[in-house]
Amino acid sequence: MPSDSDRTNAPQISGSILPNLSDILVAFSILTPVSQRSVAIGAPAFGRAAPLFPVVGAALGTTLAAMAWMISGWLPTPLAALALAVLWEICTYGQLRRAAQITSITAAAVLVGRVVGIWLLDQQSLALCFAPLLGSWAIVVMAVGTRDASSPSRKLAPAVLFNEFALASLLTLAAVFSIADGLGILLGVVAATLTVGLRLLLHRAIGGVSLAWLVHTAMLIELATVWIFVALQRFV
Repeated sequence: MPSDSDRTNAPQISGSILPNLSDILVAFSILTPVSQRSVAIGAPAFGRAAPLFPVVGAALGTTLAAMAWMISGWLPTPLAALALAVLWEICTYGQLRRAAQITSITAAAVLVGRVVGIWLLDQQSLALCFAPLLGSWAIVVMAVGTRDASSPSRKLAPAVLFNEFALASLLTLAAVFSIADGLGILLGVVAATLTVGLRLLLHRAIGGVSLAWLVHTAMLIELATVWIFVALQRFV
């Protein structure tokens, strides 16, 4: 993920300029495999793109929901769930995921969790829309002001400041609350609680957060979102 031209360990100030089209493209290249452009997590470009991670998550969620609708009735439910989980994995295999070097065991466990969760859902659209959105937002929540676990004296993503966090949160919560009302509040609270709790735990345990834990956090929030829908469907 780091590039020679964009690597820096010095603190970066992101400024107050709103993101533009190029920042959207950078956000997609960081979280999806659409581009091979390399952006270091410590670079200003990463900070400018961070507020748009929820936009990428929303696009991924919409794609998954559309695919679920398209294959509904064409494939047996287990095969449809597997196809959607594999598509989800492919669509999120961007620069951040590649740089994080997630273990095969973790990837397999997440894949199984996604397949089973999607399989158990009667209505998949909202879960598939919201899970990548909230997972992408969790990356920003985890990254803002956090310390680098490999070198706790420096920030992991120095260009991700409060402004970036605030804009990402505004986009995410506005979308979730406006579409899902009370359920949206529940999803937002659970995602925020899990992310902040894990962030505090990591700072206590290893002195900060690593690239791998940014991705792990997104995966955790995505799975939690899907399984909240499963639980509500079964017990409410």
